[in-house]
Amino acid sequence: QDRFLANYIVKNHNAIAPQLMEAGIHTIFTGHLHVTDAATQYNESRTDSIVEVATGSAICYPFALRVATLNRDKRSLDIDTRWLNATATCPTLRESGRQRIINSTPGMAATLSNKAWSKLGGRIGQIKAMLEMNGSKANVPENPQQATQLVLRHLSEVFSRAMLAVVEGNEQEKDVEDIIEQGKQGVRAMIAEVIPDEADNMWEFFLGSVYPNLEPMVRSILEDRNAVGADGESHTDDLRLTVTL
Repeated sequence: QDRFLANYIVKNHNAIAPQLMEAGIHTIFTGHLHVTDAATQYNESRTDSIVEVATGSAICYPFALRVATLNRDKRSLDIDTRWLNATATCPTLRESGRQRIINSTPGMAATLSNKAWSKLGGRIGQIKAMLEMNGSKANVPENPQQATQLVLRHLSEVFSRAMLAVVEGNEQEKDVEDIIEQGKQGVRAMIAEVIPDEADNMWEFFLGSVYPNLEPMVRSILEDRNAVGADGESHTDDLRLTVTL
């Protein structure tokens, strides 16, 4: 979230969370992004924690309804997630909502490719010239639109699968390894299209030097793990859980 959704996150949240724990607040309900998610953050000694529970949304896929039941001790809530599948006026609500997520893939791809393009700036031409000087054929995109089409050709389906997993919650119950492998092969196909003569070398470079930096983020998203690799790493059931008040 820090990397992709900074505008939706409380500033200095890493410092604020321990303060809330010390004040006796152990659960925060949030409504941003309409996802069906829950995440636990521990203090440094792992003796206390705070849980963020996204409230979900009944107006977009997967049309989640969070049912919170106050326990007899009035100190905790049992949260159960149910799904709105159809209405009298829209019997195909769930199916059509799912398709809308899939249809949003081109927009997501455009956003990501535009960000990448803006960071690369004028280096695109330099990269192409350098490759051609070394005798390598280079089919480097010449503008953001071409870059977006390149991404869509090879990563559109895996983007959709990943996005569906994220909004549905409990991502780890999906075929995570298959999604990750499909994403890798999509990147490999992109490399082969852009620099066919150096594709094998660049693929090895990607696996050895680039992907290791991306993997913690990828697995955090697709395996529903918070603080991957850190002492406070945790997994929280997104759909059914008990939280302390």
